[in-house]
Amino acid sequence: MTDDPPAPIPPEKQVFFCDLCGAQMLNLHCKLICEQCGYKRDCSDP
Repeated sequence: MTDDPPAPIPPEKQVFFCDLCGAQMLNLHCKLICEQCGYKRDCSDP
């Protein structure tokens, strides 16, 4: 067993949550879309 740090999570595997309603968002080519309330943002937005 090694003490190597864990590999970073690829952007397509990261889970994002809606800033408005808290639901999990769809990640479509760096466009995040909430299926619950329709909120949209770019994954590069702060």
